[in-house]
Parts: sequence; C-alpha cells; structure tokens
Amino acid sequence: MKTGKPLSGQLAEVDASVIIATRDRPEHLRQCLESLVRLEYPKDRFEVIVVDDESAQPLDGVVAAFAQSLNLKLIRIAHSGPGGARNHGANLAAGHVLAFTDDDCEPAPDWLRRIVDELRRLPCNMAGGLTQNKLKSNPYSAAAQAIVDLVNAHYNKNPAKASFFTSNNMAVPALQFQQLSGFDPSYRFASEDRDLTLRWRHAGFPLTYLPQAVVMHSHNMSLWKFCKVQFSYGQGSVRFADLNARRGTSDAEGLVGLHRKALNWFFAPLRDLSLKKAFVRMGLLVLWQVANVAGCAYERIFPDSGSKVMRAPLR
Repeated sequence: MKTGKPLSGQLAEVDASVIIATRDRPEHLRQCLESLVRLEYPKDRFEVIVVDDESAQPLDGVVAAFAQSLNLKLIRIAHSGPGGARNHGANLAAGHVLAFTDDDCEPAPDWLRRIVDELRRLPCNMAGGLTQNKLKSNPYSAAAQAIVDLVNAHYNKNPAKASFFTSNNMAVPALQFQQLSGFDPSYRFASEDRDLTLRWRHAGFPLTYLPQAVVMHSHNMSLWKFCKVQFSYGQGSVRFADLNARRGTSDAEGLVGLHRKALNWFFAPLRDLSLKKAFVRMGLLVLWQVANVAGCAYERIFPDSGSKVMRAPLR
C-alpha cells in the first residue's frame, strides 16, 4: 500500500484521491462523477479513482465521458467486496488524503474542500461527513437513512470525539490508513467501516465529524432490499464481534447505549412525520431489528456465509 505523508501547510502534488468502489450500477456512477465535476476544488489538486469490482459490463464508456473534466483512473479487479475494492484504489492513490464515497452518492460542491481543510488542520484524524437521503419519496430509503442518522447522533454526539462513520462519506490521511492496513477485506457484506473506525480509535487516532461535508445518497430500495441490507448488517456484526473478541477490543458499550434509547428512536416518527408515514417508519424500524437479528443468527449457523463472494452491487 502506498506510503503517504501527513498534510502540512505546503500543498502536495495531489492533495486528495477520491476513491469510488462500484459494481453493476453504471447510471449511479455517472451521476456520482457528474457531482465530482462540480467540486469547488482545483481540478489539478485531486484525482478520482474508480474501482470496478467486477461489474457484469465494463464501465469504460461511462468513465471515458469524464476523461477531459476529471483527473480520472479506472481499474477493474476480481470481485473483492467493498473493503477490498477500496483498498485496491488506495494502493494506486497519489493523494495524501483518501476520500471515500460510493457510486450511488453525490458529494456537495464544497465536500472535498471541507475535508481537506480539516485534515490539513488535524493531519492524523479521520473525518466523516453527513449523508442525506436524496430519494425522499421512497419510504424504505428514507427509513434506511433515518437509521444512519440515529446511529450518527449516538456515536458522534461530540463532533470532536466522534467514533463511527459510514464509508460512503469518510476521509483519512493515507499514512495512517496504510499503517492500519486499510479496510479489512474479509467483510464481504457490511461492517468494514465500523471495523476501521474502531481500529482507528484503538490505534490512538482521533475522529472528527463534519456535518457540513454533505453527500447525497440515492439508494433506491424496495421492502425486500431494505430487509436484505439490514440482514447483511447483522451478518457483518457477527464477524465484527468475533474479530474484536480476538483482538481484545469491543464496541459493546456504544451498542448497548444505542439500544437503551430504543423507545426514543422508535417513537420519534410520531413527532416528525404524519401519522400514516410515522406508522410505516415505525414498522420499518422493527423490521430493521428483526432483520439484524436474523442476519446474526444465520451467520452463527452458517459461519462461512459472510466470507463468500456474492454477485451483488456494492452498498
């Protein structure tokens, strides 16, 4: 993995590398790249690395349309899962900052500037921004975002002492990322971001939450997809717990604290939504918990399922 240097007041040849792992979502990728063209950051100061995690169809045509407007690289790899794909991108990155987002995300124009400014000020920190749901009329996408929001509110109550970021809006200094060997590629479905943020904290590196660094998320969900994603989080949580048991680390205190507030977040839709939408949201919050538990149970019964390579789009 590339060795970087901490940011200082002096600019590097390339300040940042924006890394996008993608799989079988060419239209989403096109919209993501369009948003990166609009970044309020000098085009010669950042690069974009698209990692095609063995899509069914090559993405050369999608990426070629942006060759003149972005400093862009496309690499195609054998299916490695989200963590492994991001690590491949990091291996090729020239920037001192590695900024991760997903193919179904659209960073705001000031997103990269805010991230780089923060990591120039605090060169050993991990920075994470605010992700917002773009598909507001989709109740399943909105519920999925509401879950992310309540997790963020719990773990990042103090922005200067944050403890969890999602990998679709996360940035790290390349040097520290290399020292921790990046994402753990053994997470095939979920929790690779949860694992990295915990290892980051236990290595003595701080995390800073930047709610001003906004990414819009267009994860188009059905009821089945919503349950499937929450099921995968349950699978990932089993591997997360087992690995941390062997390491002697744990996130149990944070998880218990989140569920102590279950009544608060369960009834919150009654305060924020119309009655009909509130009952739909509350039902989906129950499904979130049921699917998580089912994913945990499945992974315990079939412990190798989380390590199998599955042909499915990256989250």
